[in-house]
Order: sequence, then C-alpha cells, then structure tokens
Amino acid sequence: MTLGRRTFLVGLGALALRPSLARADRPTVLVLSSDTSARTQTLVESFKANVTDVTRLSYELGAEEDAAAFLADNLRELQVSLVFAIGDRAFLAAAREYVNVPMLYTDVTDTSAVSGREDAVGLSVRVDPLAALTRLQGLLPRMTTLGA
Repeated sequence: MTLGRRTFLVGLGALALRPSLARADRPTVLVLSSDTSARTQTLVESFKANVTDVTRLSYELGAEEDAAAFLADNLRELQVSLVFAIGDRAFLAAAREYVNVPMLYTDVTDTSAVSGREDAVGLSVRVDPLAALTRLQGLLPRMTTLGA
C-alpha cells in the first residue's frame, strides 16, 4: 500500500498536534522576569529545574516601561495557573494583569500591590535585622560586637 503525499502530510500534521493535545491538561506557569542579570537567570533556571509536569512560558519584560506594558498587555488573555514574578517590573505587571491568578514573587522591594491577596506569596529582598541577629547569637553565643 502506498501513501499519497497528501495522506502523509495529514498524518504528519496529526502527529505534530498530538503532543500539544497531551500538554493541554497540564497547568501553565508564566515566568516573568524584569531583567536578564545573572541572579535572575539563576532564579529562572532553578525554578524551571524544580517545577515539572507543567507548561512553562518565560518572558523578560526589559528595562523600558513601555515595552514591558506592551508585553504585559499582550499576555493578559493568556490562561495561566500560576505566575512567578522576578523583580519589581515583573511583579507589578503580574499584580496588575493577573489579579485572580496565584502568584509567587521574589526580588521585589515594594509588595503593596498585592496587600490583602492570600494567593500571592513571595520572598522579600529585605533582611529582618532582629531575626538575623538572633540567628547569629544562636550560632555565636559569646558574641559581644558585630560589625557590618
């Protein structure tokens, strides 16, 4: 039995669509970053390595606010299960565009954009001095002087 060219192309197209359909039931995670610094790249790669069985989409918003706003506006219609925002610009775009989507964030200086939201969790870039000193005292109980 010989396959015609058209039958072959239709079959090839069906095979190409098959993985897409298999991924449709997986949650989609949007990773937004504010820049391309080495720290940001490390955070993105670490997140990707530890979050599996999801469809990940990554976007770097860049330094220009107009470009970041344009990209965020175009991503607004994207259906995602979780947003991971790295940096202030990415955080603000995620907080504005994905109000009803759970969000993780890091490296954000002002988190007031998500105050009151129970579905937004993050790591602060600010260190609590009292907690740090308490931990240091636990490590070095006879410490009497600390320089910074």
